[in-house]
Amino acid sequence: MDRPSVSVFVKEKRSKPTNSVRRGHKVCVLGEDVQIREEILEKFCYQEISSRAYDLLTIAGAVAYADRVCKRRRTHGWRRNLHLLVPVHQSRFWKSEQTGKALIDVLVFLTGDNWSFEFRPRARQVGFLTKQKTLNLETSQPIVLPSSHGLDSFVHSMLLRSERPKNEIVRVLTKNPSFGEAPDLGAILELQVPIHVRTTGGESTYRSRSFLFYAVAGTASAMVKGSTVSIPENGQGSLGPSLVIDGNEWPYRGSHPGFTKLLGTLLSLVFDRSLSFEHPRIWNTKGEMLNALRRLGSEKGWEQTRSCPRDQRDLRYSGSRIQCGICGGCLLRRMALNAAGLQGQEQYYWDDLGKPDADSSLILGSRRKTRKNDMDIFLSNALAMNRLSEMASTAGTNARVRQVGYEIAVATGDDLKSTLERLHGLIEKHSHEWTSFVGQLPRESWVRRTCFI
Repeated sequence: MDRPSVSVFVKEKRSKPTNSVRRGHKVCVLGEDVQIREEILEKFCYQEISSRAYDLLTIAGAVAYADRVCKRRRTHGWRRNLHLLVPVHQSRFWKSEQTGKALIDVLVFLTGDNWSFEFRPRARQVGFLTKQKTLNLETSQPIVLPSSHGLDSFVHSMLLRSERPKNEIVRVLTKNPSFGEAPDLGAILELQVPIHVRTTGGESTYRSRSFLFYAVAGTASAMVKGSTVSIPENGQGSLGPSLVIDGNEWPYRGSHPGFTKLLGTLLSLVFDRSLSFEHPRIWNTKGEMLNALRRLGSEKGWEQTRSCPRDQRDLRYSGSRIQCGICGGCLLRRMALNAAGLQGQEQYYWDDLGKPDADSSLILGSRRKTRKNDMDIFLSNALAMNRLSEMASTAGTNARVRQVGYEIAVATGDDLKSTLERLHGLIEKHSHEWTSFVGQLPRESWVRRTCFI
């Protein structure tokens, strides 16, 4: 069976023509298809950016490009063959067996594809950015927080400030123009992702997104002389997609401890210092995180966050952005708000889930009806929530639960028995929150009828 395959030749902009570009290669031009924006990158310069660090960012951008341009053929299985030819400053380092294995191990675990690389010396050396400024820290070990506009990022940041008041927070922010401005989390420094990847159409699964984002977070940690990147994701978001798999999909592992463990190994080689990732909220539900924040009296500002990943150009109300209310991110958000007693304090495009059908759930004054794609999004995510909830009754004998528990234990170094006990507990808490959220809806609710609760 032929797998989808691509060979991507990464070319330096304005470099001389080369015979290395073979027939069938997809050409990716640095500075055009993959842009490392130096006006953003210079804000990282609390020490000189090394050639290896610049190579890492180049490779991360090239990986994202290859991942997007090669479409999967789901009828042929999940896996693809992705081969990249990349110009780097330190080709001997990247060609070494240890570095090559670390790079491929993390990408295979994350994406489920076959990856291979050829590295060659760059034709032109990049003028590296030197130390620009000094960061005055009360502690020599700042914590780097990969952050979005989301609720978990907000809650985790507020909890960290309470739990570790002596540690400064450095925030690495994904910029999503459709979300507007991200809420202020009180970080001493905020850095944006300096890599932009340009593709048209392409593969929608884009599993390498987390590799690019967390590689940048690791770079930021090295630049500010930190040693820890703190992942804000709750347990349902981190582990749920590995437990509930759709068809022949590879498990989604964007915040999985196994992925960050392997990435930490690669980053430690690149920066020649120990860099690691922590997952302090992995055994908590989103609702538990919100409740912990409420107990501190620090929940003000949660309403500025967003959990909906959908295109905001298609979901506007009275000229303003609005969250859909029925995608996976919104359902988990609404369930968490219900668990924390904060429900009913914001509006969604599909606002009243207690109505008998989807169209009657639409917010008053909405300009469009429910489409097939809207229902497909709802059904896939609501049924995934259901399947995770139903695992509570079989967690002790479920092979998938045991496999994910084993992966976590290997990554964290914890014993398998205690890891499985915590994983079972997380699933049970999710089941309680989900059935409570759906069960409080009227019996005629289209959402409740769909979920058979």
